[in-house]
Amino acid sequence: LIGSIIIGIGVDFSIHITERVREKNFSMEGVMHAAQTSGLSFIEATTTMIMGLTAVFLVNIPSIREFILLIIILLAFSAYGAIFILTAAYRLYLPRYNRMRTIKKKS
Repeated sequence: LIGSIIIGIGVDFSIHITERVREKNFSMEGVMHAAQTSGLSFIEATTTMIMGLTAVFLVNIPSIREFILLIIILLAFSAYGAIFILTAAYRLYLPRYNRMRTIKKKS
């Protein structure tokens, strides 16, 4: 259950970043635009979810507390991965991708 929740959120965050980069034609400007616009939205959404889950975390049932704590940690990692790791991967990969795209257009 936890895995499916976090994978779903991580995929959603990744799709948002990818769409922002695609809107700017897979350019470095697009990566910066994605990090600036979607990054703030991810931080707000993640913070809101974590604050809501913190209320449930206060329940004095150990199994529920462990479950909620795990979800909170994984939510934070999902947002971090989308904002920093995915955009860094795009910055590393896009120059090569654009060169390959240019070569294919010329052929």
